Amino acid sequence: MENNPTFPRLQLGISSCLLGQSVRYDGSHKRDAYICDVLQQHADFFPLCPEMQIGLGAPRPPIQWINIDGHVRVRAVNKPDGDFTDALNGVADAQLASLQTLDGFIVKSRSPSCGLSDAPIHQADQHSSSYRAGAFTERLRILLPQLPIIDEQQLSDARLREDFIASAYRYARRRRLRHVDFDTD
Repeated sequence: MENNPTFPRLQLGISSCLLGQSVRYDGSHKRDAYICDVLQQHADFFPLCPEMQIGLGAPRPPIQWINIDGHVRVRAVNKPDGDFTDALNGVADAQLASLQTLDGFIVKSRSPSCGLSDAPIHQADQHSSSYRAGAFTERLRILLPQLPIIDEQQLSDARLREDFIASAYRYARRRRLRHVDFDTD
């Protein structure tokens, strides 16, 4: 992963909590050593916390996916009438210009906003029985379906990490080639 013309610095979106920013619901972070100590040597980061983007602040009451009578929405745990689903989807729409400059995205696992596929869906009685992507990540996949996305849990697996980085470099090369003006003279 040397920085040279063949392997330019990657442009990666990162869930802010994974960079050590205290943006989680309880005011903490989930700093990831590999991202901060190794990957940062080879990539520029675009930190993003969808929950902070919609003004929830930190600390804040936790949110979760909840299924009420077949309607699955992101709601506050202790205040189920507050629905954040559309606002979290809107973060990807509002940030689209910046997101289009990225080569990949690393999201926080199990998050109702950022989870890749493992955000629990709670039933009205509060037990969880199934899982899905977080609202932001789900919308990001729709807007940029080819963008490589991984969560920090998968990033700890050497094979998955290698696949993600290779995919991000391929995506970066394709993205940069779309902006090259080939002179035919």
